Amino acid sequence: MVLYVALGIAAIGLVGMTLAFNRLIDLEFTQFPEEWVSDGKPEGGKASRQEASFLWSGFSGWSCFHHWMFKSPDWVVGNREAETLLFRMRLWGAVFTAGLLVLIGGASPL
Repeated sequence: MVLYVALGIAAIGLVGMTLAFNRLIDLEFTQFPEEWVSDGKPEGGKASRQEASFLWSGFSGWSCFHHWMFKSPDWVVGNREAETLLFRMRLWGAVFTAGLLVLIGGASPL
């Protein structure tokens, strides 16, 4: 039973984290286009999808995601909406990680 709850928590965290990240990419695309280009044109939500490249945008998206989880980009500081989305991405990331750790810990044979 605990494993199903942990799986549900991890899934909710993953969805929330992904939605916040996609909205953050779209915000960067619409309000900070120079930074979006310098970040490698990462693909996020609907707005940035048309301008993104199929292959390289996926790689740059993963790179941005991993960097932004631990360090705020300069363009986020002072922008209330971007700060909120980054906080939500990190919060849902923590929920996902907690669910995943419980899932892995509960599935161990020890």
